[in-house]
Amino acid sequence: MASLPAGAHIILAHVIVSLKQRDGWESHRPGVELIVYLALADYETKVLVHRLMTSPDDRYIWEKYLALHLYEALQKVPKRISDAIREMGRPGAASHASPASYMAANQALKDALKPIHADKDFMTALSSAWPVLGPGQPSRDEK
Repeated sequence: MASLPAGAHIILAHVIVSLKQRDGWESHRPGVELIVYLALADYETKVLVHRLMTSPDDRYIWEKYLALHLYEALQKVPKRISDAIREMGRPGAASHASPASYMAANQALKDALKPIHADKDFMTALSSAWPVLGPGQPSRDEK
């Protein structure tokens, strides 16, 4: 995937270390981790689109990386949000965040993604652009 620019890792680490030193960090951790994950996904998408547009000689490679990234984002972002909601709503959790607010946002995201998931041609092309195989699954050539 795309990498952060030099120094961005240091800034990100500084932000998280600074937040960990504050009182109540645990109450904010699930939300902060989710925000960092979403910001990173957004940044990677923009970098890959930029590379695709500015690298005509390597266009095929960047199309593949972008397809993989978009496919994973469509599959994983709703799950990451659900994981954060589950952690916030766990009995005894330190989080003071409102799981209901996150659930409403997650539902809005799912509703926004429905037309994309419903476009079977797009999803088929996206998933077939890169062999996304789990453990024990045969490769495309073995099917």
